[in-house]
Amino acid sequence: MKKIKLFTGMILALMCLSFNGCGATSGNEGDTITQFMLAKYEYGSDYFLDINGTKMIPATPSILYTLSETGLYQFTVAYDPSTISNGQVTVTMNSNPASIMNIYGVISEADYPNDENIPLYAINYVPRGLAPFMFDKDYLVVPVSYQSISTVNEGDIATELAKHRFVLILEPYAAGDDTLTFRLTDKVSDPDTERNFALYAYQAFDLRYVIANFKAQGNSLKKIVVKGMISEGSNDLEDAKEETYSFDYKF
Repeated sequence: MKKIKLFTGMILALMCLSFNGCGATSGNEGDTITQFMLAKYEYGSDYFLDINGTKMIPATPSILYTLSETGLYQFTVAYDPSTISNGQVTVTMNSNPASIMNIYGVISEADYPNDENIPLYAINYVPRGLAPFMFDKDYLVVPVSYQSISTVNEGDIATELAKHRFVLILEPYAAGDDTLTFRLTDKVSDPDTERNFALYAYQAFDLRYVIANFKAQGNSLKKIVVKGMISEGSNDLEDAKEETYSFDYKF
């Protein structure tokens, strides 16, 4: 079995690449902030919605027409907090919106071929507070901590990320249950490549259909569970252990 060392200290140096927001900064012209926003399309009013429910209206509204899909995006905006009125504010886009929506969506356990071939690094990366959360009542966001080749180049990171297929599997539930349980898996296109580094990327999942079906059976959703096979020292699934993270669904 192949044993490796994951350079956890290097994770911290990579947290502020394009795959993660780095908070807000303040200046004479107001705040600049990188965060997730939900693209909303309403008749006569297209905008982004932040996690606090504030409408972020681009100074150039046509940016919304260039997006390939609805869902969650990550980008940097600048705005003057003093101009927030009635829960909305006009913002200047400082970067192009990058979708964080997982392209596979949620797959039921019965439909999943179970072809994962590499463990994740973590489900809940405690040192940085990186754990799954609900952006709102519909969208689950998972900061996927995955095993990577040794690289610190942003272009190489994008290439490496493209070799990973992250899939979220919905486990069976019964009438009367109050918990939705998901299993996150990873499959790499080059499983013989040694990976001795740990990176992460945000992945968002639209749970509207899943939650609607859950409630249609008379269930009341109170908790979300995300679990996966993880290893901090090996690329081999045989060396991995299951890690589980749960949180309350408060909507």
